[in-house]
Amino acid sequence: MGSRLVAMAPSECRENADPLGLCQHQGAGPFAEPGGDADPANPQLHIPPSLKVLDKGNATYWEARGDGGDISEAEIDWMTRQRQLVFSLPQLVLDYGEAGASQIGEAVENAGIPRTVAGALAWPGVGTRWRRFIAWWRGLPQAERPMDAREALAGFARALGRVRTFRALALDGAGLQRILREDEIFPSGRLRSGVDAAYLRNIVETHGVAKIAVVRLFISHMPNLGGVDPSISLHDDWQTTSLIASGYASAGKRVHLFELSVPAIESLGWTLQEVAERS
Repeated sequence: MGSRLVAMAPSECRENADPLGLCQHQGAGPFAEPGGDADPANPQLHIPPSLKVLDKGNATYWEARGDGGDISEAEIDWMTRQRQLVFSLPQLVLDYGEAGASQIGEAVENAGIPRTVAGALAWPGVGTRWRRFIAWWRGLPQAERPMDAREALAGFARALGRVRTFRALALDGAGLQRILREDEIFPSGRLRSGVDAAYLRNIVETHGVAKIAVVRLFISHMPNLGGVDPSISLHDDWQTTSLIASGYASAGKRVHLFELSVPAIESLGWTLQEVAERS
């Protein structure tokens, strides 16, 4: 999980507007994620010392697992287990609609990207950044271009980099221990009886990326997904998520704030406005 846990008492995704989705911040690579670790404009809002920090921070995480803070092979492997990296126009239509799929297909053809490589676009974090992915591919020397979809996913993921983000939850002792034991924060839908990771993957395959994003933004439409949410909301600043979680706090549940280091490619590349426009 690579998180730093901050325990609090109960009382207590920007996307570039450039048509190609490029980020040109000084000191960052040309494809680095806006708001990510390499973006000097990232406010990195201060966590005050009054909050109790249980040191399970990102530095400790990476010291134990290697890769020096880069996107690890284990993280890439996890992504490839969630969805097959196969270029499929029917799946793109389900994910992004007829017009979106047509644009992606035409761009892939014009860029001369082999279908075996273009399978990386099946991953939502690539498909929602497809213009940036095409530009990244075009900018690579011929000898450095990936040979298959996994290589393309890994290369583009490392070009985007990581983001520092937050998730606050009101938890009792058992709930907190479950997260620490599993080393993972599950989507809320996973907490339902009979719902496992395969069930959530099937929701994504059945309804497509855009529909899930829209339903997550307009939460009253969750019954359209069968009432099971396969997504996780994260925030650039710790205050917003903490205030939301505080509404669920009680005498038996304290608010716990998780600071997460996440590959940007595990998130969608749309702004909230762009999601709303797809509703």
